[in-house]
Amino acid sequence: MLKLSKTKKHLTMKISILFALLPMLLLPALIFIGWVWLLHFPWLWVLQATIAIEIILILLVIFSEKQASDVNGASGWMAFGFILGHAYFAIGVTVFWLLVWLMQRFGWVEFIL
Repeated sequence: MLKLSKTKKHLTMKISILFALLPMLLLPALIFIGWVWLLHFPWLWVLQATIAIEIILILLVIFSEKQASDVNGASGWMAFGFILGHAYFAIGVTVFWLLVWLMQRFGWVEFIL
């Protein structure tokens, strides 16, 4: 009976980690998707690819954090990198949008020269 209660407690702890981690991961992902949507890229696939990549990254972080919760001091780093990485990705997407806008505005040849 003692082993069953310990397993149930461990499962409850894993589920609570998941519910604590999910909102923390969804907020930066939704903000980033909203930012890409606000930039209005001329191609629809950019927004669709962003949504697909965000879903894959969230699943990867949740799986990694679940595995890392078994090791003392190892959990939380992947989520921390996920959140801070979005700031760098937002800057990169904005620079890419500026390049696309300049190429559309001034043409390929004038932009290269």
